[in-house]
Amino acid sequence: MHYPKTEQGWLELQKRIASVHAEAVEQYLTKLPCPKEQKLALLKSVHEDLKKSK
Repeated sequence: MHYPKTEQGWLELQKRIASVHAEAVEQYLTKLPCPKEQKLALLKSVHEDLKKSK
């Protein structure tokens, strides 16, 4: 594995990692055996928690 050598490269890597993470979360939520409304409530809750931690 080759790590980025520039700040721009690191920023691009961070964006790609965030994209893969978001896709994984989306797939996980899609597979949960609960109603769509409950999934949305869970996603909103996680989003609020993330905003509070910043």
